Amino acid sequence: MYKINRLSIIIASTITLIACGGSGSSNSTTLSDEVGEATYRLTFNATWNATDFPKGFPSNPHFSPFVGATHNDQDFLWKTNEPSTNGIKNVAESGSTTSYKSELEAKKVEGNVGNIFQGKGTVSPGTTSFIFEVNKSHPYISAISMIAPSPDWFVGIRDVNLHANNEWLEKQTFDLKLYDAGSDTGTTFSADNTAGGSGIVSLLTEDSVDINSGIHLTNSKFVGTITIERTDNDIAQ
Repeated sequence: MYKINRLSIIIASTITLIACGGSGSSNSTTLSDEVGEATYRLTFNATWNATDFPKGFPSNPHFSPFVGATHNDQDFLWKTNEPSTNGIKNVAESGSTTSYKSELEAKKVEGNVGNIFQGKGTVSPGTTSFIFEVNKSHPYISAISMIAPSPDWFVGIRDVNLHANNEWLEKQTFDLKLYDAGSDTGTTFSADNTAGGSGIVSLLTEDSVDINSGIHLTNSKFVGTITIERTDNDIAQ
């Protein structure tokens, strides 16, 4: 009787170990569609320089801190052929992020924005990076930075989906074009403030600085790149 009971206990313990995924189990998974959150590093490599962009190149080239957020597909944070918000105008004209972050906070209350972030500025050429977190509820990222000095010109990325087809993006690099916020009519990087313009975001075309559709007119150079790379591979339920 003692032997039978002992055998029953051993069998029951083995079944429990298998059901709970104990040591030696091959049922644990790292499938991307089960990861609810991920951590990324955004690296901005500013390549705007006097050799590639000689016409009208300023004496103190730099970029303001990148500011943006993660969001869903029910809203956009900035877009070409759409009106510039006061926040976008302030970033593009002066590098100030206060009003833009307030606009993002309002979208967060509405449920369309997840994490709001801000990096650091950099001289150009130069490099800066920061870490941000994203989840499956708000898998897109958009961000902008002023190219400075300039009337109202900026660079940015928008609507980048970091969780497409149930898989987290591992790494991707984006060439950055120049955009016009449409709030200042200045035509050179060092131009004095001149209020006016269409108020509509567009790719920058300005002959006085040899820029056409956001890139250099003749050599097709970009003013920088952004690389987004996942920095974690752990499941975060």
